[in-house]
Amino acid sequence: MMIEYCIVIIITTIMIMVMAMVMVVIVVVVVAVAVAVLVVVVIIIIIIISLLPSGKRLHNYGKSPFLMGKSTISMAMFNSYG
Repeated sequence: MMIEYCIVIIITTIMIMVMAMVMVVIVVVVVAVAVAVLVVVVIIIIIIISLLPSGKRLHNYGKSPFLMGKSTISMAMFNSYG
């Protein structure tokens, strides 16, 4: 009777250890995939930024093209009076 309980405890312990190892492997794989996806996204963003003309990266943020045209016209009119 005592041997049977010992065998059950040993088998249960082995099953718990195997399940814990499987869970660790799953977590490691998920983290590795997440890091790989993040690296790919960063590389894509870097490529897109490098393909933009340099003038487009630094100027006109937050300004509409309509207002940019108006300010150019206003400057031309102001300069023509002087």
